[in-house]
Amino acid sequence: MRPAVLLLTLLMMGTASGAVLATEAAAPLVASQQSEAPKLEILAQLEERPGNVAVSTTGRIFLTMHPFGAPKYKLVELMPDGRTVPFPTKEWSAARTGGDPGIENALGIRAVLRDAVMTLDMGGTHDGKTYPPRLLGVSLRNDTIMINSIIPPSLLTDQSFLQDFVGDWI
Repeated sequence: MRPAVLLLTLLMMGTASGAVLATEAAAPLVASQQSEAPKLEILAQLEERPGNVAVSTTGRIFLTMHPFGAPKYKLVELMPDGRTVPFPTKEWSAARTGGDPGIENALGIRAVLRDAVMTLDMGGTHDGKTYPPRLLGVSLRNDTIMINSIIPPSLLTDQSFLQDFVGDWI
């Protein structure tokens, strides 16, 4: 007997007042193995529009908040009760105010097998200051920044749009 292949799907559905994050219960990929249609479970109803989602190997769920909504916090963790909390800290999740802590505009996010979450901060300009794009890595062992790498201008063009990324951090 061949084991069934399971699929876990996260869906983000936008609404006028926010978004709903839902998951499809694990269901066989082969239709003949399904006894009934998959059911959706609502994980959270969000006030703000999410960008992308990442799920760690331990089941922690992280979201970037879409820059179009001008969110106060750019990177959040979805808690089991449906609340979102700034991740890894309020200072790092909010817009930068002159120093390192803070994220300008993030969409791309990945949870990697080395117990970390990686996010791509597209950078931006506010309060008359320009902040360069960078790759941030947060250790899930202690929720601290472990990578803070500015993407050098020599790697960018006027047409660069840094919204997503792929990496090999296994």
